[in-house]
Amino acid sequence: MKERESEKDKIERERERKREKERDKGEGQTDRQSVMTQIGKQPHSTELPCGSSGCCSAVVEVVVVVVVVVVVVVVVVVVVVVVVEEEVKVVAVVAVVVVVVVVVVVVVVVVVVVVVVVVVVVVVGVVVEVVVTID
Repeated sequence: MKERESEKDKIERERERKREKERDKGEGQTDRQSVMTQIGKQPHSTELPCGSSGCCSAVVEVVVVVVVVVVVVVVVVVVVVVVVEEEVKVVAVVAVVVVVVVVVVVVVVVVVVVVVVVVVVVVVGVVVEVVVTID
């Protein structure tokens, strides 16, 4: 009696393995219509593609550098205002403000360029993946 049950179990397990193999083969083969359907159903994401690329961490590093630079500049301005005489004070403050504005503009441009590059890389990657899948 136990031998029959174990044989039935073996047969059932073997059938299940065969079904899984067939199902795996079917998943690997996609035709053009199914790929287009999948593309149409994908939601458009506005989030940055963080993960393996590491681009988001680069943006975070740039923001941290900007914050540190701004803090240092503010400390320098305070020291200049407290220590330096009246006539030199205005020139020093204007120079520091100009430096801060230039640094902020450069950092904003760098962040925008990084974001644009990330978006372009992701879009090109999706297009290449779709083309390869269709072929």
